[in-house]
Amino acid sequence: MTIHYINTRSDLFLLYFRILVRSRMLLVLWAVFMGLDGFTAFRDAGIPNQNLAQQITAAFWAVSMTGVFVIGLPTAVVICMAFLRKNKGTLCEHRLSISEAGLTESTEYNESLNRWSGYHKTVITKNYIFLYVSEGLCHIVPKKRPLLGGDLKEFEAALVGMTHGK
Repeated sequence: MTIHYINTRSDLFLLYFRILVRSRMLLVLWAVFMGLDGFTAFRDAGIPNQNLAQQITAAFWAVSMTGVFVIGLPTAVVICMAFLRKNKGTLCEHRLSISEAGLTESTEYNESLNRWSGYHKTVITKNYIFLYVSEGLCHIVPKKRPLLGGDLKEFEAALVGMTHGK
């Protein structure tokens, strides 16, 4: 079973952003950093002439500004990675084939076979199929755009059949 499709910069951006927001380590660091910032602002706002409402307001604004920085900076990096780099091997036509040997991906720049024994997981969302051939590397298959060739439903069914139990 083979499908033929094209990846775009918006696909790449959504993949990078998905990785960013699903990173447990980053989420914990963000929560700790913003919590400490809010606590520090609340404590430092406790000068004698301020009431509790003013302290809470100061802490809220400190956490909000930190949140803009902590979330905005990585998002800006993701935008730069997706829209400023060439990504020749990613932003092109792809062919994905499922066989007993594994998942074969080919473009005009490369061809690779990922054996099922090393295959990590499949994530299916409303708009994409993410085929993780390792923990940090995946193929992005857009579901909303028409394929250049092949049948997406048949491909998805064959994929589930091959990876069942993974």
